[in-house]
Amino acid sequence: MSPIRWEVLVNGRECKPESESCFSVGDLITFSIKLLNVSDVSLLSLNLFIRGYQDHQNGNQSYRIETKRAVSGRDRLHIDEIKPHEEFFHECGFTFFHSGVYKVDILCSHNDPVVLQIPNLLELETDSIASIRDKKTKTIYPRSWHKDPCLIQKCSPPTIDITIIDE
Repeated sequence: MSPIRWEVLVNGRECKPESESCFSVGDLITFSIKLLNVSDVSLLSLNLFIRGYQDHQNGNQSYRIETKRAVSGRDRLHIDEIKPHEEFFHECGFTFFHSGVYKVDILCSHNDPVVLQIPNLLELETDSIASIRDKKTKTIYPRSWHKDPCLIQKCSPPTIDITIIDE
């Protein structure tokens, strides 16, 4: 089970699996993202990404959409810590300049493992930043991360489908 529970709203409406949102060229589309740490340990050094791409509906996708949309706010950011059972909230917006079918993935990854002593966690000997100083550290991970030092958590629904129309 993921240590993160997601809540994502698009223009104030909850995202549902396999639902598609339709907007006009030039509309501001706001993504409100709430991350809840459902584990008993702090989640440290997280990176949140709101990544858009164009789906050409023919098997091709274009991830280079810098000239097709503007970003209001930050579409990627670093989160120092989310304490146990606490929330983190972020909001950003996209404005698309061209019609088409676009998709948005919201991802959260961690670079550094959680360093705490909790009995329901996995313990590993790892090289971390301290190893630069010739030290080994014991690192504790939430069980759901399965010893993966750079796991990516993807929000649910996994992909937000957006159709942009000319009006």
